[in-house]
Order: sequence, then C-alpha cells, then structure tokens
Amino acid sequence: MIYCTIDGKKAYPSTSNNIKITRENPYLKKTDSYTYDITFPLDVMANRIIFGAVNRIDVRKKVQKYKVCRLYAANKCVISGTGIVTSTDSDNVKLQIVAGVSELKYNSRADKIYIDTINAYPDADSLMKSMGIGSISIKNALIKDEDFDAQYGKMLNVTDLLNNGSQTIGDVSKFVFSAIHDQTNDLCCNALTYIKTENKTLIGVSRPCIQPNLMMVLKCVLEYMGYKFTSNRYDTYPWNRIVIANAHVTNKIKNALPHWTAAKFLDEFCNFFNASVVINEITKTVKIVANNETNTKDVVEYECEDEFTTEYDEDGVEYIGTSNLKFDRDSENYDIIPEDVFKEFDYKDYPSRSEMWDAIKAMTLQERLQTLFHCPNGFYYVTWPDEDDGPTLENTAIQQCGQFSELVRDKDSDNAIELEIVPAAVAEDQDKQFLLGISGFKIMFRQLGWIQLQNRIPTVDNIHDETKGNDIDYVTVRDAITNGDSKESSGNNEVMPVMFIPKFISRQTDITIQDKVRGASLPSLPDDGLYVFRGYCDSAISYYYGKWGGNVEDDHETNSMSINVISNFKHSLGSFHVEGNVIKTKIESRNQIVIKFLCDGMPDPKKVYRFRNKLFLCSKIEITVKNDGIEKGKTGYFYEI
Repeated sequence: MIYCTIDGKKAYPSTSNNIKITRENPYLKKTDSYTYDITFPLDVMANRIIFGAVNRIDVRKKVQKYKVCRLYAANKCVISGTGIVTSTDSDNVKLQIVAGVSELKYNSRADKIYIDTINAYPDADSLMKSMGIGSISIKNALIKDEDFDAQYGKMLNVTDLLNNGSQTIGDVSKFVFSAIHDQTNDLCCNALTYIKTENKTLIGVSRPCIQPNLMMVLKCVLEYMGYKFTSNRYDTYPWNRIVIANAHVTNKIKNALPHWTAAKFLDEFCNFFNASVVINEITKTVKIVANNETNTKDVVEYECEDEFTTEYDEDGVEYIGTSNLKFDRDSENYDIIPEDVFKEFDYKDYPSRSEMWDAIKAMTLQERLQTLFHCPNGFYYVTWPDEDDGPTLENTAIQQCGQFSELVRDKDSDNAIELEIVPAAVAEDQDKQFLLGISGFKIMFRQLGWIQLQNRIPTVDNIHDETKGNDIDYVTVRDAITNGDSKESSGNNEVMPVMFIPKFISRQTDITIQDKVRGASLPSLPDDGLYVFRGYCDSAISYYYGKWGGNVEDDHETNSMSINVISNFKHSLGSFHVEGNVIKTKIESRNQIVIKFLCDGMPDPKKVYRFRNKLFLCSKIEITVKNDGIEKGKTGYFYEI
C-alpha cells in the first residue's frame, strides 16, 4: 500500500495512477530527487484533515508547503523532502515532493534570499574589539588636507594587535583587512598608516574594507537557510585562507558581498571547486564533497533491454567535470591567454625554467617573439621594455602569462562554463601607496609623505561605486527612485573576486620613502619594519614569492587559483578540475542515451553505470512506485564515457 506522512499525519494518494519519482545526478544537474504530481482525493477524510477545505470556492487559495513529507511503498520510505501543493480542484489536491538539493533550493527560498541582505554573519565590531582593533578619529581640523580627510579620514587602530605579535589584521577564519586597490575610484584601501607624535606612536588602517572568509560566508548562508553544516571538503589549507576581495569601505560583512541569491552562490561555489552539495533529507544536514573523489571504480552493473533511444543535442550537456571552463573576467597583466593565441602560435614544452631559458637564448629574434613557452611553472612569452625602440636580442626578457587561462577539454567546442568566483586582478601600477607616514607635535598632525611599496597589489572594482569620502554603505530611497538602484533589481551579473591570505608574512624593512611636503621629515619606522598585509592569487606572479618567514614545510607557499594544473605547485585549483576527475576521458556529451534496465530498490544516479561492457555517466533515473512497492524496471538517461 502507498501512503504519505505529511508533517507527521498520514495521507493517502489515489491508487488509480502510478507515482513517478525522478532522481537526478546532482554532480551533473545541480538538482536531486523529486516526484511528479501525486494526487490526493478529498473524499478521503484523512486527506481533508491535512489539506482543509481547499476545494471550496470561498476558501482563500495560496501556495501551501509542508516541511516534512515522506512517501512510503510496501512500508519503505522511498523519498523524503518538502511537499508543495501544485494545484487543487473540487475533488483532488496535487502535491509534489522535492528532496536533497532540490529541497534545499526550494524549501529555503534560496532563489529569493540575497546573501548581501541577510543578517547571518558574525558581528565584526564585537570581534574586532576582542582582537584589539579600535578606532581612530582623524578630523580635518587636525590634518589640513582635504584629500587626506576624504580618502583616509576613517581609520582603525591596530597598534595593540600588531604589538601582540599578530601577522594579520583580523582573523583569517572570519575576516581580514588586507591591502587592496579600489580600481573604480583609484584609491588605496586597507593602507597601513604609521602615526608618530610627541607622546605616542599609533599604527592605523585607513579606508578599512572588510574582506570576509569565503568558507565562513558559505557556512553562515547554509545555516541561515535552516541546514546544519556538517563538513566541507575544502575547509583546509590553503582554501580556507581564501577571502572575498572587497574594496568598499565597510566593517559589515554583508556589505562586502555581491548581490547574489543564495542559490547562485551555492552553484558558483560548487563550480569554482568542482564540488557538490550533499543533503541528508532526514537530518537536514549538509556537506560539501569533491566531485573528483568519486572515481570510475565505483561502478554498478544491471541487466538492460536491447532497445534504446538516442537524443542528439548540438550544444551538448554542460557538466563542470567535462566542459571547458573559464573565469568570467578580462585579462589583467597577461594572466589570461586568449584561445586565439593558442590557435595562432605554437608552444614549446621544457622540463624546467632554466632549460627553457637556455633554449630561448639559442633562438633567433623572430623565433623568440613568435613562440609561447611552457615549463612546470606555467606559460611564458618574450617581451621587451616599452621605452626601447623595439625588440633586440639583447633587450628581450621572459614574461610569465596565462595563469588563469581557460581549461580546454574539448577543442572542438567554442562553449565554456564561466566561473563567477574569480581571482582578483593585480594593480597594473606597481607603485600603489599602501603605507602612510604622519608625524607632528602635540596634537598637530601633518601629512608628510608616502611610503611606497614596489610590488603587485590586488585590485578590484568597488561594487558600490562610491565617490571619494562617501561613507554610505547602503542603498538610499533617492538612489532607488532616481537611478533604479535597488538591491532587488540590481546586480546578479556581479562577479565575486577572491584572493589567498598568506600563511607567513615577513616584516618589510626595505621601504622607499617619498616626501609629499617640501623639506619635511617622515617619522622613523621601527627597526624591524612593519608587516604589510597583501593577498595573492598565484604565487608565481605575486610579490610574495620567497618573502615569507617561518621554517616549516609551507615556508614558500606555492598556491594558485589556476584551473589548469601547475605541476610544481603544492596546491592549485586545477587539481580539483583535472586530476582524479570522475570522468578521466571525454563523455559523449552531445548524445543522450535512454536505457531501460532492471534494478531492485532505488538506484543511485551518482554512480557510474556499466551496460554491455560500456561505461555511462548517469543524468537522471525515472522510477515508478506502485501499491506493491517500487517497480523493478527503471528508465535511465545516460552519456557514454
């Protein structure tokens, strides 16, 4: 006998129609299990008790949802999830059950919840206070410089924090304040300010822009949606040191996030890491697993019918594990090589960087300039100084490139899945000013000069496009009326730039000082220098390479957000997308094969299937439930491996 429990009460579906259940592969479809409409006759008293008098015309009609809905066949639970009433008439109520990822996205209204509007995150002010981060109020009356007041009037006092030996401003597991360039307004944010007066010395952070930890944001969003977060495969070094690269002046975590729905955020997180969300429908718990940890050894084999059908799709299925991938951002400082360049120019492979350089030195000028070079460090091309008249054999040098280029799996396809969690770009101007020295007597402060850092600083767009000195970090009524600038109508085209926070940071002593005021002298820096907090996305192109302190295994961090594997790096994002992938060879993504097969119980669509000695990736399985239980015959939709 078939029956349901709806929020703990028994209900009885119509026996005249079989019930269809579809189980989709969440690795492939970003959905999970669901039923087609289940019909409940209202002439059954138990059903009327649950649904009420919805068949009466004078009763208000609204979408009805039941949190715990379970379908039983032969006294076995075949699906558990959220029940949604899809239609009613004078005789029947029709209800659909959604489970797993499908349930999470529907039941939590994940497509209606925006991650930058919810109050789900830790109170940064309280945490900063516990860390020893205070505030500095610098008024225009004290510093007679309008530009300074506009750009640097808002500061954090981090003197106590740094004096206590901290190498990071903030707690990297929650948030940090790391040096970053506001590309929209061409401003330096989270700049260290060294203030020395007759009575005291202070170290501050000017234009403080909070940068939340990516894993922390994910956990908070899932818990806000009502799910207990049990495990995350990527909550480990170095991935748990990824922060969202924000350049908007704010100390509120939600204001540092793009205007994404929770559903979009979950999908983009999974795309970035080649991961999947796994839901326990009974306990309402969530875990994040790596798709590449499933392998072709996890194979099931069933008897199938001889007859099958094939559906051809020119574009093919988009699967994060087998499709071409690229970041949704423009090339910055040659870190993305356009695919046209690979088509036009050959590249030569070398076992080491030194052997590559030796080969280049033996080439003619034209050979150097028309060849891409590759070694375990990545791709390189030959360049020359802009100030010279042109390239010569004497003035050419190699430039690393292409760290964040497209991952090409299918050279015949022009399509690629775009990842919208992206590596932060690097400021093109390497003289961005991220340390400011101020000295004076008594309370008379003067801006005396810049301490410039000759290195590469992450740069991002300011998602709020604020004007200089504008301290408003929320949408106003005026903005919404005059500009249509409301959170509900804006911004799902935003990307989420991210960066690593280094594990070890050395104090910087080799700082060049440039006077901004004639004849003025800057306050002397501590003998052991100052920590300078800067994120990075690729060790090879960061200013950090070889700069870390400490003497542990990870002394020289070799981490990259490249979606291609960098062989001599300890950690690269590409290892999740390339190495050990569930499908190590191509799938026939343009040909979907419909196969009928025999199987007891509920088959798992996440498995790899073998029919007649051929392997298949499952897209979905359709299951029929009858009064006497689950029908043995199943219909599966597959792609041949």
